[in-house]
Amino acid sequence: MFEFPNVSHMPFISTDGVVFCCLPVNGIWKLHVFINGAWQRIYTGQPEDATECGPCAEYDEGVWRISFIAGGSAEKTRFYLYRMLSDMPNPSAPSDVSDLSAIAPAMSGFSREMRTVSASRSGPVEIGGSGQPRQLIFHDAQYYYRISFNPHDVQQLIISGSSHDNAVFTRSFHLITQEAHNITINAQPAYKCALWRNECYYARQTGPNFEDRTICAGDAEFTPLGPALLTLKKADVCKYAEDTGHLAFANIPCRGNEIICRRDGHSTFARNCSAQSCSAFEPEC
Repeated sequence: MFEFPNVSHMPFISTDGVVFCCLPVNGIWKLHVFINGAWQRIYTGQPEDATECGPCAEYDEGVWRISFIAGGSAEKTRFYLYRMLSDMPNPSAPSDVSDLSAIAPAMSGFSREMRTVSASRSGPVEIGGSGQPRQLIFHDAQYYYRISFNPHDVQQLIISGSSHDNAVFTRSFHLITQEAHNITINAQPAYKCALWRNECYYARQTGPNFEDRTICAGDAEFTPLGPALLTLKKADVCKYAEDTGHLAFANIPCRGNEIICRRDGHSTFARNCSAQSCSAFEPEC
C-alpha cells in the first residue's frame, strides 16, 4: 500500500508501481513523483505560478510518457493538456525531456500512445486516437474535474466531475464494452481516484475547503450505471482536416497533434477542426 503526504491530490500509479501526484509548492499544485524514498518535483516547463494537475504516466520501450494539465499563470492563463517524453519518471531539467508538447486546450484529460482524451470544464469528453474521434456525454454532468485511466486496463476511463445539483461523482467508462459504473468508497464518491491492481486511492476531503484533500486508500465499489445516463457518439470532424500528430509518441519531434484544414488552411489542435473554427467546415459522412 502506498502512502502520500497529508496535503495531496490527483494520484496516479503506473503499472510497475511508480507513484505520481500533485503536492503544493508555495500554495500552488505541482507534479511530483515518489523516487528513491522521497517525493521529487517533476520538471514540466511551466511557469512557477502555473497550476499543474492530472498526471498520467506509462513506461514503454525505454520512454516515459507523462501527460498533465497546466495553466492559470500570468504568462499562460489558458489551461492545456500537455505531454512530455523522458527516459526517466522524474525529469528535473529541460535536458531530461526529449519532447514537450501542448496537445489541446483542456481542463482535464490525458495523452498516451494512440489515445488522447480531454474535456473542457463543461465537457463533453473528447476521445481521439486511432479511428473516428468520439464524444462521451454524461447527461447529468455539469463539470468535469479529472480524466485518467486504469493502468491495468487502458480502455477503462476514470472520470470525476459534478452533476447539475453540485453532487460530486467519479465514474468509470470502458471504451470497448461501453459499460459505465459509479466508483464509491464507503458510499462516498472516490474523488479523482487512481486504480492500481485491487487498490483504490482517492482524494478525501480533510478540511473546510473543497480542495483540502489527502490521498487515502479504500475498497472501491463499482455500481453499474444505466445506458440512458450517457451518450457515446461520433465527433464532428471536418473531412478536409488532416491530422499531422499520428507520430506523437515516436522518438521524433512532435507537432502537438496539430491539424491543418486542407480547404480552409487554418491550423488548430486535433479534434478541434469544427464549424466554429473552420470557415469551410464539412463534417465527415
